[in-house]
Amino acid sequence: MSKRIFAMVSTKASKDYTPTAIESFLSNTELLPDEKLVIIDNDKSLDQSIQNQKISVIEPLKPRSFAENFNWVFSEAKKNSADIYFLNNDLIFTPDWLPPLSQVTDSIVTPVSNREYQYRKDGLRLDISCKLDHYLQNKEQLNGIARHHRKKFFTPTFTSRRKVFSLPFFCVKIPVAIWQALGPLDETYGKGGAEDNDYCLRAHLAGLKVEYALESYLLHFSGKSTWDGAENAYETSQRDELYRSKFKDKWGEQLLKLSIFGDISPLYSSPELVSLFQQGNFGEVVTKLKPRN
Repeated sequence: MSKRIFAMVSTKASKDYTPTAIESFLSNTELLPDEKLVIIDNDKSLDQSIQNQKISVIEPLKPRSFAENFNWVFSEAKKNSADIYFLNNDLIFTPDWLPPLSQVTDSIVTPVSNREYQYRKDGLRLDISCKLDHYLQNKEQLNGIARHHRKKFFTPTFTSRRKVFSLPFFCVKIPVAIWQALGPLDETYGKGGAEDNDYCLRAHLAGLKVEYALESYLLHFSGKSTWDGAENAYETSQRDELYRSKFKDKWGEQLLKLSIFGDISPLYSSPELVSLFQQGNFGEVVTKLKPRN
C-alpha cells in the first residue's frame, strides 16, 4: 500500500465545522502509526485548543486558494510518493468511509454524500442543504443511514464505483499514479471554483478515470468557505464570473455548459457524442467538444 497524506483545510468562515469534522474523522479513520491528519489553518483562525497527537496544524503565511492549498499537499505527497486525501472541513465522516477509497489506485475518486443521495431517518433529514445544528440535534441517526446506504452498494468481490464526467473535490483521493500523470491543480481559477472540473477533464484526456466510490457515504454541509459562509451575494457572483470565464477561455463554451452547469445540450450536436457519453468514453467527448486552437 502506498503512503498516505490526509489534509483538511479550515477557514475563519467555516471554523465552527472543523472540530466536528476532526472528531468524526479520528473516530472513523484507522490511521497508521506514522500518519497524521494535517489541518491547514488557512487564515490563522483555528481554535488553538484543538490538539491531538494525530493532528498536525500548519499556518500558511497568507490565505491560499483551494488550488494553492491542494498544490501544497501535492508537493508534500511528491516527497514521499503518497496518495493524496484532500478533505473539506464541512464534513461528517462515517464508519468504514475509507476502505472503499483505499482500494482505488487507478482513478480520481470521492465518496458520495447527501448531494447525491438524500435520506431521512427519524429526526435526521439529510437534504442537500443540511445544516450543522440539525445534524448535532440528531447525530445518532447518521451512522445507521450510512450502514443502510452501504448495504445497497456493497459487493463482496469488488469495489462498487460509478464512472462520471465530473465530480466535486470535497473529499477526494488522488492516488500516486494519477497525480504523477496530471500534476498539480490549475491555480488560475481564483479562490475556489472549477479547478476540480478542470482536473477531471485533464484526467479524461489522459485516459484516466473519475469515479464515485458508492459504498462510502459522508455528510457534506457544502459551501461553508465560500457561497454559504464567507461571501455575500456580490462576492459569490464575482468569484463565479472569474472561474467561469477562465474555464471558458481554456475549454470552450460547450465544455463549460457540460462540466460546470451540467447542461447536456452540447451532446445533442451529434448522435456520436450522445453515444460516447453514455458509454463513458469521456476522453473522446472532451476531445470533440474542446475548441481547436
